[in-house]
Amino acid sequence: QMPVAKNGKVTIPAKYAGYTYITIKTNDPNYTVASVRVLVRANLVSPSLARVCSTQKKTLNVSWKKTAICDGYQIQYSRTNSFASGKYKVMTVKGNAKTNAVIKGAGKLQSGKVYYVRVRAFKNQSGTVRVSGWSKALKVKVK
Repeated sequence: QMPVAKNGKVTIPAKYAGYTYITIKTNDPNYTVASVRVLVRANLVSPSLARVCSTQKKTLNVSWKKTAICDGYQIQYSRTNSFASGKYKVMTVKGNAKTNAVIKGAGKLQSGKVYYVRVRAFKNQSGTVRVSGWSKALKVKVK
């Protein structure tokens, strides 16, 4: 529920992401009694990738610019730039303060291959996970 001021103005809190319905009613005797329901969305801002590089064998270093109101980030990486279904992996980084991550480990990355990486923010709100759009994908060759 979003509070409505006496002048009819609705202010969405800065830390809110998701959607809400606003019901507008008129009880003025000069007008026909009516009620309209309006959907208002507040989306998360997509983070942008700052840098993706491979400094060690079978390792990717990913850094991004943080967003203000999220609970964490999801990093998606794939061998194809289309991120086709089933041909990608996702890594979750919890916490808004982190702006970098390292993807490493046997079986995750192949040396000498090109990977595409992108990131998005998520926020848990009232038991529902809200996500931003994906950032622009960056291309990197793994050492």
